Amino acid sequence: MTTIVELRGIGKSYQTTPVVHALQPVDLTIEAGDWLAVVGPSGSGKSTLLNLLGLLDRPTQGRYVFAGVDVSTLGERERTALRGRRIGFVFQQFHLLPHRTAVENVALALLYTTPSAGQRTTAAVQALRRVGLGHRLHALPSTMSGGERQRVAIARALVGAPDLVLCDEPTGNLDSANAHAVLDVLNDLNADGVTLIVITHDPDVAARARSRVHIRDGSVTSADPRSAPSATTAKAPA
Repeated sequence: MTTIVELRGIGKSYQTTPVVHALQPVDLTIEAGDWLAVVGPSGSGKSTLLNLLGLLDRPTQGRYVFAGVDVSTLGERERTALRGRRIGFVFQQFHLLPHRTAVENVALALLYTTPSAGQRTTAAVQALRRVGLGHRLHALPSTMSGGERQRVAIARALVGAPDLVLCDEPTGNLDSANAHAVLDVLNDLNADGVTLIVITHDPDVAARARSRVHIRDGSVTSADPRSAPSATTAKAPA
């Protein structure tokens, strides 16, 4: 298996008075094709971990190797380029432009990596079809259900064929029916080989994952592999 994420002693602290340890040092290994749920209550450190994994923030200690690249040594421009090419994001808020159609919203994700407008549109159409929205290509967000809007956001995350998709509470704004539909899409994508890390406090979301890591008060408290193929491991360093 190919290792996508390797964290060694990664932690995040804020030098306030007193010092705030947002994330205690943790070791984490995630293999290609896994679906990991990071589970914990609000304020537990889940979002801090996601920001570090997504290269949106820098750790204050430890080493992070992403897809074979030691990102701990990269400058900001290199980190931004790597994030744009190889990591997709899905958030609780959909962040869709209201006056752009579904296909236009998805195609915008390729604006800086794919010069051809035609190629961007073709890729966006394929991504929307992949999440079951081939019939809603030209719909505006205001005419779509919450579940449809979130599937557009998932298509936007996928359109650049990233190595990793990070989801922060992807069903948090949805009713149960739409939440199940979105989870079904994520399940299908993972079955196709997409590597997922989903931040959640919802046990129904966590139950869909192949493995789970529990975080409380900034510390990883347990790791729960749920299937033999998954090689996810997590622990606090000794």
